[in-house]
Amino acid sequence: MKNISDIRLNRRTLLKLKGLGVIGLASISPCAFSLASEDKKPLPRVRLKLSDYQTFRSTCAMECLHCNLTAYVYQGELKKIEASKDFNVKCCLRGMSRTKWVYHKQRVKTPLLRVGEKGEGKFKPISWDEALDLIEKNIRDTIATHGNKGMLISTHAGNMDSIKNDMGKAFFDYLGGSTKQAGSLCCSAVTAAMMPMVGLRYADMRDTIADSRYILCWGNNPAVTMQAYFKEYIKAQANGARLVVIDPRFNETAAKADEWIPIIPGTDTALALGMIKIIMDEQLYDVDFLRQHTGAVYLVDARKKQLREKPDDAESYLVYDTLTKSMVRHDAPGIVPALTKAELPADAEYTTVFELIRTESQQWNLAKVEAETDVPAATVLRLAREYASNKPSMIVQNMSGAQRTEFGTYVAAGQFYLALLTGNMGKAGGGVCDAGGVRQMMKINAPLPAPKDVQKIPPIP
Repeated sequence: MKNISDIRLNRRTLLKLKGLGVIGLASISPCAFSLASEDKKPLPRVRLKLSDYQTFRSTCAMECLHCNLTAYVYQGELKKIEASKDFNVKCCLRGMSRTKWVYHKQRVKTPLLRVGEKGEGKFKPISWDEALDLIEKNIRDTIATHGNKGMLISTHAGNMDSIKNDMGKAFFDYLGGSTKQAGSLCCSAVTAAMMPMVGLRYADMRDTIADSRYILCWGNNPAVTMQAYFKEYIKAQANGARLVVIDPRFNETAAKADEWIPIIPGTDTALALGMIKIIMDEQLYDVDFLRQHTGAVYLVDARKKQLREKPDDAESYLVYDTLTKSMVRHDAPGIVPALTKAELPADAEYTTVFELIRTESQQWNLAKVEAETDVPAATVLRLAREYASNKPSMIVQNMSGAQRTEFGTYVAAGQFYLALLTGNMGKAGGGVCDAGGVRQMMKINAPLPAPKDVQKIPPIP
């Protein structure tokens, strides 16, 4: 092995050193462990039996996966946290470290009141009664001066969960309403793409990762951000699946993957469109799935407006039936809707949604995709063919960094188009993995019923 000083580093090789990650690079320093504590005599240990502990079940409040955890308490003190035995995760170190959070010397245990200017960091402890009185006074003053629109509630991702978020919203709604946010710092890009395309916010297949034959981690790092589930990725690989990472960084997942494909940040939509063009040109799409389960067969006019049987019926989409050679409702029985332009009348003044997608992708030939993304043309071609041919294929984007750019919604949309075109949606081991909270898996009632009289206050971005 070469000496570290002999290795020339660039943006692609910095984190690709064999056996080294960020931790490995840090350990090169001769003083990497200079902060290690001095040897101390170990405290005497008391051997306890499992029956000596009280156990409590809960979910981790972290936004990543809301893992189910079991806490072990001895004589009123939290001793240990681990993943619940009957829950399909291992839970991450951050979740298990809650014991240190609870007893950390810097943990804030009382309300703090700012006594200096903003940014100075000057606070003093006050009692809970003082804090609640101050909050009530400020709320009453705000409503009296500005009305309910003067109050803003901000929730979404972070060290919160559905109960806390919903209770906060309900509190302000019972006061008559408040200003809320349009969008969030959480997952607005994927929401804006998914709702009109798929019809629901979540169609996650994360519990079927091990069933996948081809896993494409696009712009994210599930070895860290889905650590509790990463054992399923390893299991998929052991079963013969190929794991591919598209990311500017050689991240922790890339270190475990079969292939790393670096890309220029912000060019992911171009790569998706290039892959779509290849899949369409080479007819690698799933014709039956597109006809039966998608709106790719819906007709659109020259203005790209969808045709409907009744203008006032949003669900009365029209398709061209290749059997009767006529336009009919999409849900008419016994029809075979036209998908491609070749199946439509030669003089038709309309086309299909499928052909609109084809038109949008046609400009993205291999040369243009390579110039835009820095991904070699041969790699783009192989990637598209592998993804379309090795079913079930799963795209893992999990609120990816690729979406957190200008026009990030198009990144998410491109990924959903790929999954839909190839018939991978709704199948074990397929789809688009956007792992989040428990609500994507089941419907949970609000902790409080909604109040009847809530002002309609316009949200702000």
